[in-house]
Amino acid sequence: VPSEADGSETATLRITGLDAAFSITGATSVVSGTGTERVWVTSTANLGDVSVILPENYSGTVDIQFAGVATENDGDSLTAAPIDASFTVTPSPEATITDTATLIEDQITPLNLAIVHQNGDADETLGEIYVPVSYDDSDYTLFVGGSAIDSAGLATTTIGTTTYYIVPTAQVGNLGALTALDLDGPLTTLDFQYQVIDPSSDGTLLEQASVNPGTISFAATPVTDAVDASITAITLTSATGTTSNASPSGDDADPDTASITGSGSLTVNIHVDSADVDGSEHLVRILISGVPEGVTVTGADQLGTGSWLLVYEAGAALSLGSSGVDVPVEFVVGTGSSSGTSAITMTALAQDRGNTPDSE
Repeated sequence: VPSEADGSETATLRITGLDAAFSITGATSVVSGTGTERVWVTSTANLGDVSVILPENYSGTVDIQFAGVATENDGDSLTAAPIDASFTVTPSPEATITDTATLIEDQITPLNLAIVHQNGDADETLGEIYVPVSYDDSDYTLFVGGSAIDSAGLATTTIGTTTYYIVPTAQVGNLGALTALDLDGPLTTLDFQYQVIDPSSDGTLLEQASVNPGTISFAATPVTDAVDASITAITLTSATGTTSNASPSGDDADPDTASITGSGSLTVNIHVDSADVDGSEHLVRILISGVPEGVTVTGADQLGTGSWLLVYEAGAALSLGSSGVDVPVEFVVGTGSSSGTSAITMTALAQDRGNTPDSE
């Protein structure tokens, strides 16, 4: 502001001292350069149009220097002593968090929670996770390491009216979920809270943290459990001969031997069971090997000498249910079949969701 009242002076403001990372808009550049040597000037009337240009996502402290300049209408001027000033830009957390997780049936699977950086602000980090104490555990149980979350010794806090377990930052990577027994496919979602921490770009300010609501959707990948197969009956239909249990122990067949004296058919009943009891396990193949020459398997494809394959595809797959399934396999002994003893092996292949064409 001019110090004389005769109106012969005009006042301007000299701006300098900005680090190379910053610049000015709305003022006239009078000294160029790359760093603090740069100078801008503006009239006092235009101060409202002057702004400091910051790097994208910058937070921290900005140093700047001002000096007033009074200029007479005859060209003489006087520059006041410079004034050092600074202002701060507070960090503003804005990252979101992953919203899906794929679990593996009957296994504790890490949730792999991670923040999703927004608008190029890549220095933000994930802090604590807050899980409702009363979360819906009908489809899965949350774990921290090897302990269920309710017995993991976590502290709790209240946000709004809800009580939450606090999963410390260092343990977020250990947060996982175990599906209910034999459960797969889409599961109930989990609503939770998460903390995002944003440090200042230059380290001069305290980091800022925000707590935000999140929702994660779960899907569980089916896993086929081990199956147990046993032969429970051998019935001579049109073939002649006898059956017996030659090896009372040490195998999964009772009876285990058919002695054929005349051509015809016989039926071997194979029982296939699984530890999975939710009905999703299905029998999809029976591989039969060691079949002697001259003997065929009804409904099966011959893979090579002595090997036959029964296929139960998609909708024809046989559900093992809670008590297994019995499958009658018919052998036809032709006239002129080779004589001698043949050890026939029957191998069952089950698949979780085996009745779905694209199941894995």
